Amino acid sequence: MGKLTIGDVTLDNNVILAPMAGVTDLPFRLLCRRMGAGLVCMEMVSAKAIFYNNKNTEELLEIHPEEVPASLQLFGSDPKILADMAKRIQERPFSILDFNMGCPVPKVVNNGEGSALMKQPGLAEKILTGLVRAVKKPVTVKLRKGFDDSCCNAAELARIAEACGVAAVALTGYMDVFQNENYRDVCRALGRGILSMLDQDSGEYYHVLNGDFTRKEEYRIVYYDGEATFALCRLYSLTGEPIWLEAAKSAVAHFIEADYTRHKDHWVAYSMNEITKHITDNEEYYAFALANAQKNLQVIYERDTTYHTYLEMLMATFEVYDRAVEHGIAVDDFDLRMFLETISTRANRQLNGYFYPEYAMYMKNPKRILNTFMVRHDGYRVRIDDVQHNIGGYYLFFKNYENLVSYGLPEGGT
Repeated sequence: MGKLTIGDVTLDNNVILAPMAGVTDLPFRLLCRRMGAGLVCMEMVSAKAIFYNNKNTEELLEIHPEEVPASLQLFGSDPKILADMAKRIQERPFSILDFNMGCPVPKVVNNGEGSALMKQPGLAEKILTGLVRAVKKPVTVKLRKGFDDSCCNAAELARIAEACGVAAVALTGYMDVFQNENYRDVCRALGRGILSMLDQDSGEYYHVLNGDFTRKEEYRIVYYDGEATFALCRLYSLTGEPIWLEAAKSAVAHFIEADYTRHKDHWVAYSMNEITKHITDNEEYYAFALANAQKNLQVIYERDTTYHTYLEMLMATFEVYDRAVEHGIAVDDFDLRMFLETISTRANRQLNGYFYPEYAMYMKNPKRILNTFMVRHDGYRVRIDDVQHNIGGYYLFFKNYENLVSYGLPEGGT
């Protein structure tokens, strides 16, 4: 793997850990460096928080000698404060200063920061010019393809950044913007990694490896199987190469033989939805995918907590049901009425985990969790993957709403 140079910093390779708030803390960055990452990026830090000497920010700024080279990411919207704070911290042992213009989180965007700056190229230019002049280290910037679909100006902002002396631009949604296939080889390498953990004769995956890639734990949790199979199907969508679909078929055969319906797993539902997009005439696939929901409908319907993965599971199954009808696959034994009623119930019940202001006001830091989701069926937590499951379920519900109504879901009932 070739080396990568950013400004005057040369990395051992081109594998870079992206900055992720709440994820890329110091222990995680150290782990990634030890596993071979060429550069690790820290959680984003508010320039204003540094300015006001916020005590919690000091922890975010901590850098361990073993993680260098590290990239420190600032966010903000005031050119002077950003430049002054960059100058204040430049003696810290980070190697690259990154500026965030990609974060879409409302509490950031509503302050005119993060991706909101993509709507103000003039202000962005002032900020980037100030940062480059303030520090002697390379300055990079993280962008999105645009603030929203009506403002896709990443190419314009990238040219501005280049003119300001920015050393590198990291673009989220890169393949969507440039419509290229640059990352196919990376995806293939990841696919080969999945294949190395799949016994294609039995369709079973090996679950957990040690840090040196020796085998550690044969089985940990069922959703690893569904996730891996879903990924293989997506890779087939990207490349059209039969090896990925054949491997997914092997795994699905095991799901059916081992009766994975007993797991009530959303990732199994996702993988069945994905594989039936490519194999549209396999009646056994449809029967299993629908049974995965129908055998568990009563339990799912009666569950009185939010249980954040159930709506996702049901909506993935609904797309399979709709596809079966479209291709003339018999669905007579499927209890559509109960299925739609359960979808409606889960969509309503999942709202119990939403942080309305009336809930958030009782928490230690209401602003941090307002308008997000909690999980409370086997404990209490707020975690990024749980939030994603809640959003994923509602997204699919919204996406398919008119179709659900056409099948009998009471219109306006949820």
